[in-house]
Amino acid sequence: MMVAMDEQPWVDVAADDEITPSSPCVVRLGRLQLAVLRDDDGHLHALNNRCPHEGYPLAQGYVRGCTLTCAWHNFKFDLRDGQCLMGDEPVGVFPVRVCDGRVQVDPREPADEGAVERGMARLGSALLERKLGQIARETVRLLELGVAPERLAIEAARFDAVHADYGSTHALPVATDILGYLPRYPGPSAALPLMQAFDLASEPNVRRPSRPLAEPEDPGDDPVAAGDRLRLRVRDEDGAGAEALLRGALARGWSRAQIEPWLLAPCFDHFLSFGHPLIYTIKTFDLLERVGWEHAEVVLPALLCRTVSATREDTLPRWRSFVAKQAAVEPKVSAWWATTPTTRTVAAMVPEQREAWWSALVQGHRDEAFDAIAQMLDHGCAPAAIADLVGAAAAARLLRLQLDHDGDDTVQEGWLDVTHTMTFADAVHHAVERTTDPTALRLLFQSARFVNNARTLDGPDATAQLLPSPAPTSVEAIRDSILGRRPHDAVAQVTRYLIDHGADDALAAMCSDLPLQDVYTRPIVIAHAIKTGRVAFELAARLQGTPWAHLPIAAFVRFAAAAPRERSVARLVHEAERLVVEGKVPRTLT
Repeated sequence: MMVAMDEQPWVDVAADDEITPSSPCVVRLGRLQLAVLRDDDGHLHALNNRCPHEGYPLAQGYVRGCTLTCAWHNFKFDLRDGQCLMGDEPVGVFPVRVCDGRVQVDPREPADEGAVERGMARLGSALLERKLGQIARETVRLLELGVAPERLAIEAARFDAVHADYGSTHALPVATDILGYLPRYPGPSAALPLMQAFDLASEPNVRRPSRPLAEPEDPGDDPVAAGDRLRLRVRDEDGAGAEALLRGALARGWSRAQIEPWLLAPCFDHFLSFGHPLIYTIKTFDLLERVGWEHAEVVLPALLCRTVSATREDTLPRWRSFVAKQAAVEPKVSAWWATTPTTRTVAAMVPEQREAWWSALVQGHRDEAFDAIAQMLDHGCAPAAIADLVGAAAAARLLRLQLDHDGDDTVQEGWLDVTHTMTFADAVHHAVERTTDPTALRLLFQSARFVNNARTLDGPDATAQLLPSPAPTSVEAIRDSILGRRPHDAVAQVTRYLIDHGADDALAAMCSDLPLQDVYTRPIVIAHAIKTGRVAFELAARLQGTPWAHLPIAAFVRFAAAAPRERSVARLVHEAERLVVEGKVPRTLT
């Protein structure tokens, strides 16, 4: 029955004798739908007719004693208080009474000051069990209760920080990146970008206990000296000792100004795990700037744990020549850092020089790529501008990747490896702008080596130029080519679009939204699509006025359209057979 609401809180719904255990009453009050039922003892109960699980009508369930069972998925609820006895989420209950033989309900939502806290607790439980449907519903409910989406974004990073065995995972940078979506996803629609971070936080941490933390250690009164001690402990892989110092500093109330240099500096000493620790560090402080420093005590120890546990790739034999060259230029680092930049952007570089440097980064020998960085520093180019030129070279790398590699069981590298060349270059740009530590210049050489080394993944048509489509195109046509898995068409179309319109809001929104639309399946692929798309547009803006301004966006579009491999079971079995049966290590092209 439909009932009109007025100023009186109690709503008449039926005669008392019309409601029996087998004949409930359903009342529709705008968006609210109530079920009025009678239990086996004859007591009346009113509750939300929509099962909190998936919304099916509870009035079509059955009552035994004081328990209502939803007929659709067998969830069970206590009629007295709405608590879920089998399943996940409670159902709302409402006051009911009988006056002069008529059943009445009070449909007003009861005041509940603890609703947000209980919702956050249920969200945490759902994350731990990886119940994605419940995570989505709790997210929407919390947004409806007025919880700021930024608070929910940091909750994904906090959950990941608490449970991840070896420190923060991709959930941390994605929690940062999705903040950029929020202006276009107001109210409950913010659940869509938020779910990307929750999915990443939940997937690797199902039923994991909390990671044990080191007891805080008083860092003393000198933040610089304490930071130096932490850096040494990270070098020695003394994770507990480094964490103790960090937690002690946070307990003393030290701020970003003191702590950020501590966590950046270890990233300068080695090339760590495809650049993940540096990328995470840059994103983490961006996130804390938005959501509040009070979350640092949870998030930063996990970030530090990730840095300590990272692979020091420059200790591998194939890095020996690089390490020797870096040691040779180390005496020049302080002088380079002290030089006032005469060229602050790529566009301001002398065209002939920058094109020669770019060519060395993309297709030169490793030594030529290394020397190109040293020459730029000798010429007074700003470190951030050098990082952007490396980023332009990384974009070319994505455009040159031989597509067959990604699906080849015999090759370890693929799309995700190559996207890191561009996202790491972007992190280097931000790192050298934020630090006062001259050793940050090592990052430029690391990034150049990273980009140049991946040239072995180039396809046979690597030197082909970007050719725009001859006819004008649209954002919709580009999107259709991406979804149709036509990377050549997509790149040609987006190149033409950029010539005609530039990187406008419509193109940026389409590219940004792609990873949210279930174009990909695995959370790790979605994470790379989100962060690569964001970097592509930011880097393209910094490359304006250069021949490479379109490359980052075209590179992202090629990646998006190329259907990156998501499942790797066949390759894992291939590698297992080679190792166990033949005693051979996985084949790598880089």
